[in-house]
Amino acid sequence: MRRAVVTGRRARQAVLVVALVLAATLPAGTATAQPLEAAPPLASTEVPAYGAPSDAATVDVPFDAHDEADLAARGDGSVPEYMSPVVMYETTAVFGQRGQHWTTRHTGLDFKAPRGTPVYAVHGGTVVKLAWHKAYGRMVILEVAPGVTVWYCHLSAVTVKLGPVQVGQQLGRIGSTGNAFGPHLHLEVRVDDRPTDPAVFLFGTPPGTTSTPPSWLPPVPVVTVANLTPLQHLK
Repeated sequence: MRRAVVTGRRARQAVLVVALVLAATLPAGTATAQPLEAAPPLASTEVPAYGAPSDAATVDVPFDAHDEADLAARGDGSVPEYMSPVVMYETTAVFGQRGQHWTTRHTGLDFKAPRGTPVYAVHGGTVVKLAWHKAYGRMVILEVAPGVTVWYCHLSAVTVKLGPVQVGQQLGRIGSTGNAFGPHLHLEVRVDDRPTDPAVFLFGTPPGTTSTPPSWLPPVPVVTVANLTPLQHLK
């Protein structure tokens, strides 16, 4: 039987092929985290009340132009006036949506991220209450203007005390306390205790503008800053 002989040229070609295969399959160095790309809202998305995420298709809301990731990338020391409450996230429920398993419309914007992810102040203001609610779970209430409050809900931990805070200051960590089916931040922007669209406030042009409370809300809010149960101890 005749033995096959591999020439030097063919051997080099074989080594090159193996090297290319290994380069394609071995993991590269750690990549820098980037914000998720925006996708248009889906009118048919089913979402629950009180910020529990849906198992339907997700909707990504674009980042504000001056979020924390942008600030870090610029590295010029400037401070944005408004920023996203979470740096990396998926949006799993938007304002005003409802699903077949829930009886009320969604009153906020849901930011899905791993449990323990830091949550930041979207604007400078004053933390006026640290609270607990059976549906919203562990909460931080941030007043950003007279009568305008931002509700951070379902937190696993609160990392701030009552008093003034600056934009970008950490307030807590993402969790699933209260009525939640998975870790995420349920964010509400309220005017005189009535929910408005957080996407308008965060991502509008310019950001910081509050929308009008919709007609489907009750004329008198059921849950208010005043009747929320205060947290007795920080954990």
